[in-house]
Amino acid sequence: MRTPSRAPQLVTVEPIGAVTEAREPIPVVVMYRWKPPYGDGSPHPVQTVAVAWTGFQVRIGTGAWLPARDVHRIHDVPVPKPVVARVEIRGGPPADVPALVLARATDRRGADVAVRVLLAPDTADAAERWLLTSDLVDEEPIHTP
Repeated sequence: MRTPSRAPQLVTVEPIGAVTEAREPIPVVVMYRWKPPYGDGSPHPVQTVAVAWTGFQVRIGTGAWLPARDVHRIHDVPVPKPVVARVEIRGGPPADVPALVLARATDRRGADVAVRVLLAPDTADAAERWLLTSDLVDEEPIHTP
């Protein structure tokens, strides 16, 4: 009898339809979603590369197939934009931290879904991180087409 794994399991899918292989890896941000009991299915943005796709699924560099809705193209921000980000602090409540937006990830319609920010710029604790756009306190959009 096989013992169930105690490790978190990524929510993945199987490819349906014709598969197109990328000529070269394409930088993307994926929304990892962890199956219960290790997660609640909420998205966690992580940078990786796309290597193949169908109409509804994308294979990332790890070999996992993810739903296309969870894979987003990355666009550089030519001039870093100052924002305020709400981030989780270990052992404490969320804190509002100044940040600079360095890149953004968009869905198929061009709407921003995640941003790469430099948290606490000009300090010794400065760190880059991908955040959901919902983690930004600012009301103003990052990019206006």
